[in-house]
Amino acid sequence: MDFDKIPKPTYDELVSLIGRERAEEYIKKVDYDYPTVARAILYFRLELFLSDIKRGLKHLFNIIGRELSRWPYTTVTLQILIVLVIVFSVVYMLSAFNFI
Repeated sequence: MDFDKIPKPTYDELVSLIGRERAEEYIKKVDYDYPTVARAILYFRLELFLSDIKRGLKHLFNIIGRELSRWPYTTVTLQILIVLVIVFSVVYMLSAFNFI
């Protein structure tokens, strides 16, 4: 690796996101272009953040489904309505922060 073209902290961050082999392969593929590597780091960070949000939402919906199934007088329509309100709230929140 040529650390004159790509700074060591940038290289280390890319390695922590995608692994050493893939990072070195990617850096060589883009011919040590620093702005391209920096954009790739931002992309991989955003991808990681979105996967964390998806995992959290999946967990939240599992909890909501479990709790709604315990309600004795809840109809399926009401359960669907509650889940839709939560989904639209999350989508609105994400769009407010320009993630969507």
